[in-house]
Amino acid sequence: MPKRLDGLAGGKLRIGLESSCRLSTMRVQMPNDPTQKGHFEPIHNAHAIEHVVFVLQVDPPLDDARFVEARKDAEQFREDLPGRVDMQALMRLAIGVPGVAGPAASPSPFGTAFNRSRPDGTVENELRIDRNAITFRTLLYTRWDAVWQQARRYFEVLVPKYVSQSRITGISLNYVDKFIWIGDPSECKPTQLLRTGSKYLSPHVFELGDFWHSH
Repeated sequence: MPKRLDGLAGGKLRIGLESSCRLSTMRVQMPNDPTQKGHFEPIHNAHAIEHVVFVLQVDPPLDDARFVEARKDAEQFREDLPGRVDMQALMRLAIGVPGVAGPAASPSPFGTAFNRSRPDGTVENELRIDRNAITFRTLLYTRWDAVWQQARRYFEVLVPKYVSQSRITGISLNYVDKFIWIGDPSECKPTQLLRTGSKYLSPHVFELGDFWHSH
């Protein structure tokens, strides 16, 4: 994990590292050993990371001029991320005197996503540029050095545009680990993967045999 990111502004900074775990019984396959009731397997042979997300947040949001510059800078990544989607902010309604219209929504997009998709439409890499954040998400995690090298290439180009006008308020790194149950779904229990008594989990999840969530 990087220890430093050039261009940090002064003030309070929130840094977060989050790891989520997903248990799935989408693929049901009976184990080879008939005496074995089942077991969990990571989604990949080498690791269990389904996807990883890098996020940098700033305040105040970029104005129109700086946001246009940031989007223009991101165009250099189109060979890696050929897809593009412009996203509009939520409509804000103003209720005033009857017959007087509220303020019109700005035609400028709130954010732009550059992505690469698989033939089935699944987005495997996405760089999202919002007025108050830069987000890179990938399903192609291999090793930290390789993934960070790709993400760093994007952030080193875009961060100077953000910190020239705004203050960095948060940096986060989110991993999602996914494990698939191999065996009879009725035998699938959290205790076969997660440690009971862990301070990071709510105790009630170990009493449940179906859907649950712990955050």
